[in-house]
Amino acid sequence: MYNPKTYMVFNSREDFKLLRSPQNHYYYLEVDSSNIMTEYQIMLASDRMDGTEDQSIEVYNSVYQVIILRKTGTSEIIGILKPNDADKFAFNDEHNLIYRKYKPVLSGYESEMFKAIFEDEFHYYPFLSDLEAVVLNQDKQSTPTKIIKPN
Repeated sequence: MYNPKTYMVFNSREDFKLLRSPQNHYYYLEVDSSNIMTEYQIMLASDRMDGTEDQSIEVYNSVYQVIILRKTGTSEIIGILKPNDADKFAFNDEHNLIYRKYKPVLSGYESEMFKAIFEDEFHYYPFLSDLEAVVLNQDKQSTPTKIIKPN
């Protein structure tokens, strides 16, 4: 499996344009809640085959410590994925290139999920992930604007 998606919430359209100060954020996979696998193997791939001179395809080890599981077609969170290893991966690190193995956690995950969404250090990788962004409107009675930005 490749490239979990990214979800971020911003207070203003200006913050969204600059991708600064998201109010919350997480990486996620959509899964069929009746068919969750016992293990997920994830690698990151950057596809820049857009016809320009610097086009390339690059692959990386998954750097994510927590990946949210969302029920397919909804925003309902049904669990998290945690790596089977205790390693800390970074882009272009010394690790051999592998599919990193993740184990689903479907109960008792709320504390780790909260930390991943609101507290952990977060990096958005635009060439590795589609972005689903929500911009909160200043007018409390209006609905937030949802923006989907493919990588």
